[in-house]
Amino acid sequence: MSAIAFASGGALVAVATPQRVLGMDEARCFDEMCFQVMGVDRVATLGEGASARRAQGVVYVVEVESSNRGMGRGQREAGAMAWLRDAQGRRYRVEQAEGAAMDSVLQAGEKVRTRLVFDVPAEVERPGVVFGHSYLLNPAKVIVGDEGHFWHRPTMVQLGK
Repeated sequence: MSAIAFASGGALVAVATPQRVLGMDEARCFDEMCFQVMGVDRVATLGEGASARRAQGVVYVVEVESSNRGMGRGQREAGAMAWLRDAQGRRYRVEQAEGAAMDSVLQAGEKVRTRLVFDVPAEVERPGVVFGHSYLLNPAKVIVGDEGHFWHRPTMVQLGK
C-alpha cells in the first residue's frame, strides 16, 4: 500500500509543479556539468552545398556550450542529450550534431561547443531545448519533487517568443 501512496504522491506533485523555463542566458546544470544555449538561428535547408536538402518545416540551429564547473577532475554527463519541445509538449529529435558530443569528458573549467540541428513543422509554437539523459533507469524518475520525475514537464530553455 505504501508503494502505491508514494507513486501517487510523486505523480501528483510532478503534475502540480510548474515547468521551469530558462532564458538563453541561463545554464541547465546537472551537478558539475552545465549546458547553455549560446545562440539559435532559423534556416531553410539542412546541410550545405550539394548535400543540402530542403527542410520539412523550420530548421533551428542551436549552439550549445557544455562546461565543467567542477574544481577538481574531469567530468562527463553520461547519457546527456537534447531535444526540442514545443508549446503542446511534442518532442523533436536532433537531426544533426556538429562538434563535441554532449557526454564528452571535460576537464575542470573546460568548455566546448556543439551545434544541434532540429527540423520541425512550421506551425511549432514557443520551441525550447530540453537537456536530459538517454537512460530510463534514472533514480530521479521516481523521486518526489525532482524535475526528472516521469510526470514532471522537463526544464526547458526557451528559444524565442
